[in-house]
Amino acid sequence: MKYSYNATINIDSNNKKYKMINGLLIENNTKIIICDNNFTNDSIIPNNIIRIGDEAFRCANNFTSVTIPSSINYIGRNAFWRQDD
Repeated sequence: MKYSYNATINIDSNNKKYKMINGLLIENNTKIIICDNNFTNDSIIPNNIIRIGDEAFRCANNFTSVTIPSSINYIGRNAFWRQDD
């Protein structure tokens, strides 16, 4: 059984801590990807991101490949873990 969700993440325009870029929830100060929100093969991890957080893409069932930019210096525990049938 695949683990998935259908939630939509919306960030208030006044929120200074988080932002959404290319379907990714990103913490502004640390440049860490917290989680995906409908990330697909066409999505791009921005070059200014330096870390991919623990289980960041755990629910990402919409992509089969990802290009990790050279700016990434840390990939968290189970960042790309998926449970398939």
